[in-house]
Amino acid sequence: KAREETLAYVLDNVKVTRVDVVEKGEVVRTMDGPKHKAFGDMVDMVQAGLHVFAGGPTGSGKSHLIAENMAETFGIKKENVCVISAAKGTSPSVFFGWLLPLGDDGRFEHFAGRFMHCCETEEPSLVFIDEMCNVPADVLTGLNALFGSEREMEVPQRLGRPTMKLAKNTMVFAADNTFG
Repeated sequence: KAREETLAYVLDNVKVTRVDVVEKGEVVRTMDGPKHKAFGDMVDMVQAGLHVFAGGPTGSGKSHLIAENMAETFGIKKENVCVISAAKGTSPSVFFGWLLPLGDDGRFEHFAGRFMHCCETEEPSLVFIDEMCNVPADVLTGLNALFGSEREMEVPQRLGRPTMKLAKNTMVFAADNTFG
């Protein structure tokens, strides 16, 4: 029954559409083909500088819509796309890096992963956190500061540069199949 409900949801929400991506009054890319009915609205939200949350049942196309369609739409390089599929017990290090023995004589140094790279690069980038309900509460508190109006948070283990700032060209998406 769950599969039938998901299929019905997808069929009700996917349509063939054309979306023009407009920057500074000029069409820079056109996306044709099957897209979720919310695709054009999501493009508009991103262009308005908003972060986007997508909710819907498992298998409804949220991950594909965000991770693939949005990156393609905005011409984001593969190395500037960060997809975190959160699972129970997801480590804060996935978001804020690790202290690893990388330095001389095994001295511990901060190693920033893809999340920090995508948040801080000045090039257009996309951060997508899937299964948001599984992100630990203490991480969500930090993300709230980073993705909020402050656009920064402290990463104390990054000695010498402990303040992480969200770059203006970073698109932020989250998705989940639960609402609470």
